[in-house]
Amino acid sequence: MDVPVSHRDLYFLRRAASDRPIGEVVRMRATHEWDPEAALVAEQYVQLYLRRDPATENCIFLGQEGCTIYGLRPRACRTFPFDQNPRGLLQIASEAKLLYDVCCDKDLVSRQDRKAAKHQIGRGVEEFTLYRELVAVWNTQVKDKPETQTLEAYADFLCRTVELGGAPQP
Repeated sequence: MDVPVSHRDLYFLRRAASDRPIGEVVRMRATHEWDPEAALVAEQYVQLYLRRDPATENCIFLGQEGCTIYGLRPRACRTFPFDQNPRGLLQIASEAKLLYDVCCDKDLVSRQDRKAAKHQIGRGVEEFTLYRELVAVWNTQVKDKPETQTLEAYADFLCRTVELGGAPQP
């Protein structure tokens, strides 16, 4: 499953993997110019995703005991496998349904856990709305400057906006 990366996620991933270049932590996937999350990097429109281990296709942060960056994990990992339906009720995300059916326990989720999941999903919607605005600003700034369209520069731009707004909470 692809894990999309927002500005907030990138900020925390940089903290979690400060010894690695950003290109070893995230991967770029080409997309269409009209995609609201399509950033102009190296003269093409891309979306950022958490990198996978090429040998196993697992997340690069998946260790023997589970997630090695659990406290700093991306928003998509925080809300997995939940989504909200149009009425605002929690449901299992369609892309996670088979995995949920096969791997997850079916114990009832406590009211507190449901409330926390809805809160994280709501924050995710707000986060990606802001991320799309930041992508639009980036694309406008670098459109005619291909030499500035590097992944490192894009990551720096996104992380600076997080820092200027104050360090976000995981």
